[in-house]
Amino acid sequence: MAALVMATSIYLRTVRRRRRLTQAQLAQKSGIAQNTISKLEANMNARPALATVAALAEALAVNPLALRFGPDPRQLKELAAAEQRAAERLRRLRRQLKEAAA
Repeated sequence: MAALVMATSIYLRTVRRRRRLTQAQLAQKSGIAQNTISKLEANMNARPALATVAALAEALAVNPLALRFGPDPRQLKELAAAEQRAAERLRRLRRQLKEAAA
């Protein structure tokens, strides 16, 4: 179950970021409290209410089943790679900002 919950939290965060939404923006768009979204992404809510899942899925334009149970396992590798690329881009940007400020 823990792996399933982790996959769901990663999936939610990844899809939200791909849509270029902040948690606050997703909260406004879905009608779900930002605190709830934060807890879901932090893997602190193993069983969100179906209404929560439905509202988030609609706001993100994804399949509610994927949001509730995590994406197809074949997508997990792609999602992890996308997160890694995003983290690397952020590190490069921070390094460039530091060099420009120096």
